[in-house]
Amino acid sequence: MIGKFDMRVQTGANSGLANPVARVQKYQQLLGLMNTPGVNARYILEQYFANMLGSDGANRALLPEGADSQPQQRREAMIETACLGREWISRLTRTMHILSTRRNT
Repeated sequence: MIGKFDMRVQTGANSGLANPVARVQKYQQLLGLMNTPGVNARYILEQYFANMLGSDGANRALLPEGADSQPQQRREAMIETACLGREWISRLTRTMHILSTRRNT
């Protein structure tokens, strides 16, 4: 032996760096928990698709949040928003008119 030295050995295991097959298996198991109260099902689906298809594939495979609501509900919400907007503009216009007439008198 030429010299004396210390060697420290550590494991390199990390769940975030697991191979793709292990990650897919992990998220397949989590798919069974999606209907459990308190579980973020959207996150599980995003991770599952990201591991299967890549991040771009996951974005294409999943609809944006809220897009899967019923079309009739979305239509009614859009109409309601438009009506509220028109009402707000009408009130603002009346208020501005009142203020401008007060300044002129």
